[in-house]
Amino acid sequence: MSKYSIFLSLDNFVYVMKWDATENLQKWKIVDFRGKPIKIRQSMHQIGITEKYLVLIDTSFAIGIEQMINNFPFPLSLFTKPLRKLLRITPSPENMIYIVPRENLNGSAEVEAHQVEIHREISHFLVDYSHENSDSKITLNTAHICAWDIAQWLRKGDKLAQGNQKIPPELLGIQIGEMDISLMGRHVIDLSEEASVQSSINDNLDEGLTWGAGLYTYNSPNFPGHTPLNKLDKIYWTSLGLWEELTTKFMYDQYLNYEYRTVELNQVIELAEAGIPSCLYRLDAESVTFEDYYKFPPGYIGFSPQFVPRKGGTDSPTDGYIVCVAFTPDRSEIWIFDAAALQEGPVCKLWHEELNFGLTLHTAWLKNISDSGSSSDSGDVTHGLDTWIDNWRLSSFSRQDKETLKSEIDQVCNNP
Repeated sequence: MSKYSIFLSLDNFVYVMKWDATENLQKWKIVDFRGKPIKIRQSMHQIGITEKYLVLIDTSFAIGIEQMINNFPFPLSLFTKPLRKLLRITPSPENMIYIVPRENLNGSAEVEAHQVEIHREISHFLVDYSHENSDSKITLNTAHICAWDIAQWLRKGDKLAQGNQKIPPELLGIQIGEMDISLMGRHVIDLSEEASVQSSINDNLDEGLTWGAGLYTYNSPNFPGHTPLNKLDKIYWTSLGLWEELTTKFMYDQYLNYEYRTVELNQVIELAEAGIPSCLYRLDAESVTFEDYYKFPPGYIGFSPQFVPRKGGTDSPTDGYIVCVAFTPDRSEIWIFDAAALQEGPVCKLWHEELNFGLTLHTAWLKNISDSGSSSDSGDVTHGLDTWIDNWRLSSFSRQDKETLKSEIDQVCNNP
């Protein structure tokens, strides 16, 4: 059998695995109502857990071999665009949701999942741990990242949607811009008979807070405990904003006929030219309404929000602070907001001359910090990494860039 037929004969599979923090690891194959293994077309970026169910979503974070095509040097760069079109996985605006009853995760090797579909792309979502007076309902809190291919970044050969100009080289590798406004949603899934969904979508666009809704945080008194909140009350989100220099012709063409469009495409390009700021906002989960927000200054991006409880405070969902990264035109900073008064702006801004980092994503808050000991039993935690970097062939990194990268990695990992 040739290597090609071996590749084509691979079966779809999704396993749920359970670890009891000792040596025991259990796994179950998840199948649909026909007994066929479920197929993940894009990626399973998150998993949700409730008292009765596991929630698995084929999210719009579309990952495939096309991601390997990145900043090829000339003359290979001539093939970048056609290869991207040929190999890429375009995100689906439909979200396939698979719901697994936890009680069925027992001795059987295969477990059937309930299956429902929700419109408009989802990457990040939250679930209530329990549903009042019903064991058959699940509440999903979502950011619908409409017409936004978040697994993409700016690459050599990309051109701006407005004016067809080349992307400035200093922006290569940065998150690509969206081609419609994101919407906030709340979906109640009922599994009592045939699976059904009751959806609430916030389409109030007056303030323009949700362009590129990304990362979230909330006050969880149980964190870092073992049980999530029974019901989410207030959720804090950050949005990227809308930037002319991040809106590309490649994405314009991809979303030219987007099915669930809210803002007309050419208007998106006009708004990007004017610029819409990044935002931090508080959403009431049940009513899906905006309660408070802060718009970052032009040229700034707020990212990676983290709720930090107030010392001696209460379990109120707004009693604490929102700590986030602020990328300014000049440097990286840490901004701290009063969670109950976002619109008043940051109560503190932190900066240091050595605080300089790239794009940040998910965060965590720890009540206490202690020394966990050595991070490696074998000494050098970068063993073999230098050789791997040296062997990069189709790379935009020069020899000098590689040496700089290896030096920075060594300084961080081996000289704490």
